[in-house]
Amino acid sequence: LDIGDKFATTIREGGKILLFGNGGSAADAQHVAAELVGRFTRAFMYSGPASSIVHVESLARDGKSVYVDADVAFANLPASLAGADWVQSANRESLYGAVDLMEVAVAGGAVVSIAHDDRLPRPVWLTRQFQTTGTAIVVDGQRMTIFERRAAHDESLTLGANSDSATPASANMYVVFVARRP
Repeated sequence: LDIGDKFATTIREGGKILLFGNGGSAADAQHVAAELVGRFTRAFMYSGPASSIVHVESLARDGKSVYVDADVAFANLPASLAGADWVQSANRESLYGAVDLMEVAVAGGAVVSIAHDDRLPRPVWLTRQFQTTGTAIVVDGQRMTIFERRAAHDESLTLGANSDSATPASANMYVVFVARRP
């Protein structure tokens, strides 16, 4: 069996591929991992405390875990988000502040969507780079409005903190989706 076929089957069936190495093998593993970041996501960086576990997942659908650290699953995803890549972030970092919390590189033609908790004021980075769609999802009982940006060409987006100002005692971490739509 060809390793490429095995990778494809594993991803298609919702499995995970773990790559690792030491020295030159570590560099090879990082290169292969970068090629497999997501179906629509070219590169991803996360600077928060949970950087070792936050990652990009593929094929968003109902029943998949929204966050790496909370037992919360997607339900009633809009058709525009079903099948997308999404950043499986740490919900416990929803109140963590950083101007460059995430960096997401996408190819031209990609649509980047952000689901943002309605209990929070919208951060400047969100309102400057994204437009509201008028749709929302519900995550852990909380409404999250969907914002989107269509990439006309290859680009890298810097996403900051969940809020620029004082925040409530609790809020969901925003969820990043990347898809390709006509």
